[in-house]
Amino acid sequence: MSLSKNGRRYIVHVDIDAFFAAVEVLLDPSLAGKPVIVGGLPHERGVASTCSYEARAFGVHSGMPLRECYRLCPQGVFVRGNYHVYEAFSERFFRVLHAATPDVEEASLDEAYLELTRCGHIYPSFTEAARELKRQVEREIGVTVSVGAAPNKILAKLATRRAKPAGFFEIREGEEETYLRDLGIEALPGIGPKAQVVLRLMNIHKIGELWELPRGTLHTLFGAGGDDIYLQSRGIDSRPLVTRTLPKSVSRETTFLEDLWDKRLLLAHLAYLCDRLTLALREDRLYAPRSSAASSCRRSRRWARSTRSPRNCSLSSWPARGWPCAWSGSRPRTSSGSGPWRSSSPTRSGRSGSAGPSTRSATSTASARC
Repeated sequence: MSLSKNGRRYIVHVDIDAFFAAVEVLLDPSLAGKPVIVGGLPHERGVASTCSYEARAFGVHSGMPLRECYRLCPQGVFVRGNYHVYEAFSERFFRVLHAATPDVEEASLDEAYLELTRCGHIYPSFTEAARELKRQVEREIGVTVSVGAAPNKILAKLATRRAKPAGFFEIREGEEETYLRDLGIEALPGIGPKAQVVLRLMNIHKIGELWELPRGTLHTLFGAGGDDIYLQSRGIDSRPLVTRTLPKSVSRETTFLEDLWDKRLLLAHLAYLCDRLTLALREDRLYAPRSSAASSCRRSRRWARSTRSPRNCSLSSWPARGWPCAWSGSRPRTSSGSGPWRSSSPTRSGRSGSAGPSTRSATSTASARC
């Protein structure tokens, strides 16, 4: 980790605003200003992947069941979305970012961290460089982005939240304490719902109040996570950017609009998922020593099997070789009728986050550990 001339790092966090919805508006300008909800149609299973800010005004948010979205916002425009289109826009987004600095961490399809620290000889002003980067992304991609800048990753992320939507916010050196003091404890990524309950019972609601707790107390309450909370609440974060990572696992999943009972249809679709999974592994030149298949239904019953991957065996041949026996005498309890199906979008290798609608029932999954 190198430092700039003044001994400080300069991290920029860039996040596309309502990415999937923004792309849909870009492709169909008639949707501009309307509450757009991406993830499926109102009568379908599943949840909203993304929604526009107009839809959020009605209480709709990502992860909300589609039927609940429709109840809150019946005038909303519901679209299933197209992962491949979103991925194409994401590729263009990251090309712009990689042209600005070699130090880029791709956090998800629409989010990234950049470090400009080593580029001081190129950018006389890091602040102006970050602002110009924002303008360039919006000009070349056609969607708005929120940008936060700070001396480390945690502060840059918090700055981006302050900048949303479509703004720029910078936490300068020496301003960390002033900015953090009045933020709610829920703003820190390391403080989840359960930790919030514990802290609120102790009458701690803001980060400034959290400073009064000794590090040992936080460690006793939350273990190693308490140490992270202690440092992050003070704006201390020495994590470097992860510019290249290999995925720990790769998976492909399909959600059916109706529960399935037909064993042959399930096995045929499992073979199809394995073909897609094999292609993804080959494209990234990865070998998976273990693979697994899973199926679940509306009543929260789940079937799963895992097997080691022989190097001389194709993934696509496994359903015919070993996995069919998994259904013998104990096939998944799903209702009859094949019906139409909808494929959820695969997560891109090396990036976290869901790229498409997720559901709670009637799913079939093939995955491989790398």
